[in-house]
Formats: sequence, C-alpha cells, structure tokens
Amino acid sequence: MAYQVQHSALVRLGKSHYLLELGESVLALLGAGLAYVALGQTEQAVQVFTTVVASNADNKYRATNQRLEAAHYHLGRIYREQGKLDQSINELRKALAINR
Repeated sequence: MAYQVQHSALVRLGKSHYLLELGESVLALLGAGLAYVALGQTEQAVQVFTTVVASNADNKYRATNQRLEAAHYHLGRIYREQGKLDQSINELRKALAINR
C-alpha cells in the first residue's frame, strides 16, 4: 500500500510565482521542500516536510523509510537555523532512529 498525499506548491522565483502540481508523490514533496529551503522559504518547507511525516503516520514500514528520515533531518536543520534547538534535536533524533 502506498502512502501518498495530494499537494501543490506555490513557489516564488524573483517576481514571478509558479504553481507546482506535485501530485501524489512523497518524493516530489521532498523535492519541493528542498526547493523552498534553497529559496529561503522555510515556513513553506516546514509545511511540506511536516506533510511527509504526517503521511507516514500509519506506514508499517516507517522504521526503514528513508524519505521519512530525510523529512525529519531537514526539519531538524531548519529548526536549528531558526534557533529552535529543542525541536531541532527532537527531529534529528527521529531521523537517526530510522534504519537502526
């Protein structure tokens, strides 16, 4: 059973906005999150990475899910940059716990 979500992203590049239809792919969501980080749009990145985490809540294979690991890792990095150290540590610990 695939754990996928519908999502679209509004990305701003310079003065233009682009609507990205990401469909049902969690991999596309991770890519969008990384694009938001690269563009400095960290609040949108947090929303996307949080969506990836939430979409795996009932996934019985979540303990070995590398995409879930990546989402926690990137959330940890964003929170560290925002000075939210407790949240950062929590997310990074969750990332480290996957695939142990």
